[in-house]
Amino acid sequence: MSKRCGGCDLGWAAAAASFVSVCEEIYSDCKAKLIFDVDKKGVLKLKAKIDGDDSKGIKGVEIFAFDLACVIVGSKAGTIPGFLVHDSHVFDAMDDRQLCSCLNIGARLSKEYNIQYIVMLNTDRLESAERLGFDRGEFPVSTILTDEGESGGLFGARFG
Repeated sequence: MSKRCGGCDLGWAAAAASFVSVCEEIYSDCKAKLIFDVDKKGVLKLKAKIDGDDSKGIKGVEIFAFDLACVIVGSKAGTIPGFLVHDSHVFDAMDDRQLCSCLNIGARLSKEYNIQYIVMLNTDRLESAERLGFDRGEFPVSTILTDEGESGGLFGARFG
């Protein structure tokens, strides 16, 4: 269902279809839905839902899939800045299989929609995803932050 708001097409059906597609790629045995509703005051309410338990890992996948759905719709409409950033917090509660799936999907869709996909992960999580099939070979890891030694820190500052 695509609704109009303020004269612009929000592409609700396209966003919902993209969300479901990403979720089904990660969880082939679960149903996913993206629900749009307008309350009595005219406020838009969004609910991203993947059937199953309400674990933090599934919530992280819901965030990941929703963000990618927005990127897909925005890319087609030419209304996005050309990049998406996910901090490690989105992936913290995911198991390694979910993480690997998300990284592979993010890599594929970033090529397909010509965006830069930036992911901040701890090295151990990245290595776990690589053991399960994520190939970071063509994706540079140009910045390594550490607090070891005199040269460690962030932007020349030492913390702690």
